[in-house]
Amino acid sequence: EYDNYIKELEAKNSLDIINDMESYLLNAVNSTNEGYISEHGEEQRWIRGIDKEKLTKDIIEASKTKREFIKKNLSE
Repeated sequence: EYDNYIKELEAKNSLDIINDMESYLLNAVNSTNEGYISEHGEEQRWIRGIDKEKLTKDIIEASKTKREFIKKNLSE
């Protein structure tokens, strides 16, 4: 019983981390590309030439794969 509880708790924590990381990455990818001014007065843009659609798809797919892996190991 106790071992099952610990295993479920660890899985829940891992899933929460994946959900948070996926949300953070998707927000970063889909944020505006207005840029910012560096300390030297230069405009900086951190997303140039990146295929946002592909990157979004890759993040979602990687998150899904990891969730499935965690759930599979929980049921074993």
